[in-house]
Amino acid sequence: MTTRVGVIGAGAFGTSLAICLSDNCDVSLFSFFDDHVEALRATRRNEFLRDLEIPGKIKIDNAYNISSDDYFDYCLWVLPVNPSIGILRDIGPALNERNIIICSKGLTQDGTFLADDFRALLPDSKVGYLSGPNFAIEIATLNPSASDVAFYDMADAEACISKLSNKYLRLLPTDDMIGIQLCGAVKNVIAIAGGIILGLELGQNALAALLSLAMLETRKLGLKLGAQEKTFCGLCGLGDLVLTVSSLNSRNTSLGKKIAEGMNPATIINSDATVYEGYEASKHIFNLGQRLGVEMPICDSVYRILYEKAKYKSIINVLH
Repeated sequence: MTTRVGVIGAGAFGTSLAICLSDNCDVSLFSFFDDHVEALRATRRNEFLRDLEIPGKIKIDNAYNISSDDYFDYCLWVLPVNPSIGILRDIGPALNERNIIICSKGLTQDGTFLADDFRALLPDSKVGYLSGPNFAIEIATLNPSASDVAFYDMADAEACISKLSNKYLRLLPTDDMIGIQLCGAVKNVIAIAGGIILGLELGQNALAALLSLAMLETRKLGLKLGAQEKTFCGLCGLGDLVLTVSSLNSRNTSLGKKIAEGMNPATIINSDATVYEGYEASKHIFNLGQRLGVEMPICDSVYRILYEKAKYKSIINVLH
């Protein structure tokens, strides 16, 4: 029987996952705006992936039309973290009792893990999390990609990957829900630091040193929270960190580069509709590290650059 998947969120990443998973699953893609739904249906094009056609077999609808009678084996939640809880409160009753896979990276406004809030709001659902080194455009063009998928129960993770993995997207199971979420949040903060180093033209040695030191402080915080050590060397840890920090295709890395070019962080954040997840995440990671007494020099430096007007060249101090 064909696996039915609902992808909630029709941005670049949601659309790319819908395209990729349609190879072996019956996929529905959900936006939240009627005019966007109509445009997607009419053109089979997403404004974030203009050169790619959305296959006709992918159904497109408004997320507010999801009914408790609609059956999906898995619902992928592909929205920015900040509005997620408010939206979930609106459409949650129609999603309860389903398998939910969160694909959003970052911590909530309260500095909590998103999966905890999903479990509270969807008490009858199994909640999982997908994260790995994946740029949306490469998933959409069906280049080989891989991600970790976590559930609280390893059996649920293994069941998921057996149904969703295909020849383009390899999924690996884990039950480390803490580690996978933490890695996804911290790597966006580190990416801003990496962008500053790229913008300052400090060289590949400095960038490699940053990555190594970032792994150490992420691991230190993660183990304090109860994460599994092997997670930090996995796809959602080292893999995602290396991809994000080493490429200006990353929004957060490009943010760091703009800062190194002299632009004001707040001006950048407010000047366009781009979601820079590392901006909010830096505040939450800083507060979490302070509360737990974990020293995180890179994340702390990024926080002070973004929120306390520290000079962007101060990032060099973390390498000394």
